[in-house]
Amino acid sequence: MVYWQGWLLYFRYYYVRFLNSFLETLLLEKGDISTEIFRDNCEFTDPTNSVSSLAKYQKALTILFNPEQSFVELVTPLEIDVPKREITGRIRSGGVLKLPWNPRISSYESTIKWKIDDDGLIESQIQQWSIPASQALRETFTPSF
Repeated sequence: MVYWQGWLLYFRYYYVRFLNSFLETLLLEKGDISTEIFRDNCEFTDPTNSVSSLAKYQKALTILFNPEQSFVELVTPLEIDVPKREITGRIRSGGVLKLPWNPRISSYESTIKWKIDDDGLIESQIQQWSIPASQALRETFTPSF
């Protein structure tokens, strides 16, 4: 418990840097998220996909949105729930995917929940979207050229 409290103080100090890095990574698709706070086998889940590997998630980030035609913005500040060991935030994003037919994804919001393990590392990242997964998949396969 002492480690968790110490980690929480560390996280409160650095979470702005972490979230900015996370949002920048989503927008710029660099895949260089702050790996030191994630477990190597962290589970990343959204309504259409689940990956249980930090390396695979980083690779996936490099092939998502075209940064010149897309956006990600913070909607609410992070909320830290100490008893549950959870951190929650809300973002809005949308834009054009890096696919040959340039599909456009409508603006949508995501609630992102990070769960923290006993060592103070993020063990899972779970996204819930404001749009149905079927809409996101349909837009993924709809050309916009």
